[in-house]
This record gives sequence, structure tokens and C-alpha cells, in this order.
Amino acid sequence: METKNFKRVWNRIRYGASGRVGRMGYAVSYVPYLTLTTIAPYELKPLAAILGLALVAFAGSKRCHDAGIRGAWILLIPIVPLIMLFWPGQKHENRFGPAL
Repeated sequence: METKNFKRVWNRIRYGASGRVGRMGYAVSYVPYLTLTTIAPYELKPLAAILGLALVAFAGSKRCHDAGIRGAWILLIPIVPLIMLFWPGQKHENRFGPAL
């Protein structure tokens, strides 16, 4: 992946839970979570896990928005995060924002 594309994807996922993000951006959101929980010292692992999961939850909410459903589904039903990796987004503008 080119650096320019990575920066564009990263900028979409890092600011809050509003808007939309595609499958690639959603998958990329797991990288900081896995990195934080892997390299954090033992005493800081719970904090690293919370921060990482918050980022994943924000990206998951945006991923639900891209599919045209409310972002709360990512937190309410445990299988939804896995489904969102494969579910295509809507190709047109929806109530959550313009198409990607």
C-alpha cells in the first residue's frame, strides 16, 4: 500500500465515531490496538487495551455507517465486528455521509 493511501485511510478513522470508513480503514484500525497491547509494559497493558479498543470501536461505528446501519450494532452484537470486515459499504450517499 502506498504511503499516501495509508495516510488518507488513517485520517478517516482517527477522528471520532461520526462519518464513514471502508473495509480497509476498518481493518487498519486493528493495527494500533495490536501494537499497543503487544509492546506495552505489563503495568500499562490494561490502559493500552482500553485505548486500542476505543479506536477500534470508533472505526467499527464508522464501518457500520458505511454499510447504512447504526454504529451501536458494533457494540451490541459480538459477531458484527467480524461481519463488518466482509460486508460491502453502500455505493451512494446515506444519512451518515457521502460515499467513499
